[in-house]
Amino acid sequence: MTELYASTPMAIRDDLAAAHARAWAHVARPGSWWDGTTRVAIAGETRNASSCSLCRRRKEALSPFAIEGTHDSLGQLSEIVVEVVHRVRTDPGRLSERWYRGIVASGLSEEQYVEVVSVVAHVVAIDTMARGLGFDPLLLTRPQPGLPSRRRPAGAKPGGAWVPWLEPADAGDAMAGIYPTDRPAANIRKAMSLVPEEVRSFFDPGGSPISARHGDARFLARVPGDQPRPDRAIGGAGIPSQSVFLLNCQSCSAAPCERPGPK
Repeated sequence: MTELYASTPMAIRDDLAAAHARAWAHVARPGSWWDGTTRVAIAGETRNASSCSLCRRRKEALSPFAIEGTHDSLGQLSEIVVEVVHRVRTDPGRLSERWYRGIVASGLSEEQYVEVVSVVAHVVAIDTMARGLGFDPLLLTRPQPGLPSRRRPAGAKPGGAWVPWLEPADAGDAMAGIYPTDRPAANIRKAMSLVPEEVRSFFDPGGSPISARHGDARFLARVPGDQPRPDRAIGGAGIPSQSVFLLNCQSCSAAPCERPGPK
């Protein structure tokens, strides 16, 4: 077992543990648009969002836009980045294209937005597995030095998502590995393609099981065969196994970065 899960009370398959180790290390490295320090701060803010009183009041309101206020943040990120992290983490099903356009108009670039969403998704997926299996959350990794690459795919253009995306036909050799070759590319993968390194990390082309069905939209944590199973369908206590969507708990066709919405 990889060192990442060496102290956990339940055995984790080596391939899954290795995939999570790669993803966790990726979070701490300089990305395409954020340095390692900022990416680790985004990861920390993702965890902090669950205790935010503003997010809780918005979640309870008929519309989140009816509640004004300031997020309870860790104070390491700008207000606009905190807004993205908290909304994607706590209430993604009610995001709108109008909200997204306001985020971009406030100074966050489209590429920066995609990378923030990816870091949030990495943390939520790995934390959800830990919580579901009764582990303590993994300690955040120390940020790695270096500058973001600031490379945007030359072929990215408006498509079916709120953000520009890269069609498989426009990917070229430089973008090899971001799309499957044995099936059509799912929209959720294309919606991340503005930042190709995030696609490669989240969908882990190393052949690991961190991505699963429905267009590879989810991390999937599976209990080893020799461990007690929680799913009633296979004789357990009746707690269903859960996968984690990239952005929300709805079907991929309703994911807020993909669907067209009211302006």
